[in-house]
Amino acid sequence: PMQLGVSRKMPAKLLDAGLDGKVGDPPKSWTFDGGKLAEGDVVGVAFTQCDLPNLSFTKNGEPTRESDVKKIGGMVYPVVSVGGEAVIRVVFAPESFANAPPPGAKPLMVVRSIL
Repeated sequence: PMQLGVSRKMPAKLLDAGLDGKVGDPPKSWTFDGGKLAEGDVVGVAFTQCDLPNLSFTKNGEPTRESDVKKIGGMVYPVVSVGGEAVIRVVFAPESFANAPPPGAKPLMVVRSIL
């Protein structure tokens, strides 16, 4: 089993409880629900504050609209949960993406505190 998506900043114990989008009220995490994955499948995650849906996913380059999230405000962080014998490779460098991101998608921004 594997889940990936975005989450608000949460204590590790809450993240360890599961990334099912049901932790807390209001929801604090949103994850891919694109069905069963096979070895070699590629899941893309795109998040934007400017367009709807805010969060969208692709599976092998094809949109998975059932996983779209329309309204997420504020700062979120990428999250991944892997169980069993699942193996994943996470790629953040746009030049190494297997598929092109959706139009208008921008690379991740590094968060820096000014305090």
